Formats: sequence, C-alpha cells, structure tokens
Amino acid sequence: PLLVVLIMSFYASSFSAAFFTWKQGHISGLFATQYYALQIFRGLCLAGITCGFVYGLTQIPVARAYILIFMSPFFTAILSMILLKERLTIGRCGAVIIGFVGVLYGGLGEGQGFALSFGWGEGAIIFAAFLYAVHRVCTRFLAQKDALPPMLLYPLLTRFLVMALVVPVFVEGEQIYDW
Repeated sequence: PLLVVLIMSFYASSFSAAFFTWKQGHISGLFATQYYALQIFRGLCLAGITCGFVYGLTQIPVARAYILIFMSPFFTAILSMILLKERLTIGRCGAVIIGFVGVLYGGLGEGQGFALSFGWGEGAIIFAAFLYAVHRVCTRFLAQKDALPPMLLYPLLTRFLVMALVVPVFVEGEQIYDW
C-alpha cells in the first residue's frame, strides 16, 4: 500500500537521521538554523524529484529513465559555477560534456544516434534531474554554513508533508489504503 510505504520511508529516514546526529553528538541543535527557507526549499526539491521521477517511470522504460537522470551532473556543474562560483577543471568539463553527449545519444535518441524523441515522461525525468542538481548545490552551500541536524531534518520533514498531501490526490481509489 502506497500510503504505508510513504509513512515507513519517512520514519526509516528520520530514524536514520536522528541516530546519525545522536552518534555525532549534535542532537541538541536539531531545529537550529538560520536558513529555514533554504532548508524547506531543499525538501520541496526532494518531493519534486520523487514526483517527477515516478511520473516519468509511468511513461518511459526504466533504463531510459536512468540514462536521463544522469543529466544531473551536467546541471550540477553549470549551477555550481553560476551559484557557488566554483571552477571546473578541463578534465571535469570534458567528463561532463562526454556524459551529456552520452545521455543525448542513449537516452533521448533511443540508441538511434541523435534522432531525439521527447515526451512528457522524458521531460519529467529531466526536470527531476534538474531539481536534484539544485538540491545538491543548495546542500553544498548549506554544508559550509549550517549544522548537520537541520540539514537532515528539514528536507525530510518537508518532503514527507508534501508527499502526504500529493499522494492521496493522485493515487486513485483504495490503492493507498489497500493492505
């Protein structure tokens, strides 16, 4: 049942995060952050990644979806240069470009070269890849400025709340309660 999976994934990830922060001795600052909006935005990105990827899987084969999700390093490299002012070496730029060309060839071209085929499923997966890159860049920014507990707590809680609202709307019938 989908609702049970959603709830269990939240509890499992929350328990893991709480245990990890407790072992590190950071449990006292669980909610302390100066970046509430950015922490919540990261959680919204996680919910968007989940929704986009799951929708994409209903439209295209899983192998193609996983090829397309590998556009994320390309987006991450671009966003990290723009937002974090990071420099990319020639070797890293080459690797990102080779990966991007590989995604275009194998993911959008269905292995038929560069004759691109593109639909809603591909768009949803690419959107999820972009959100994943945004999430990574935000995480990198916060890792230098914020403590570990809120970095784990806020995105998990936000994702859970968004998914708890979204899943019942888009899942039909008794599927979410069916045991």
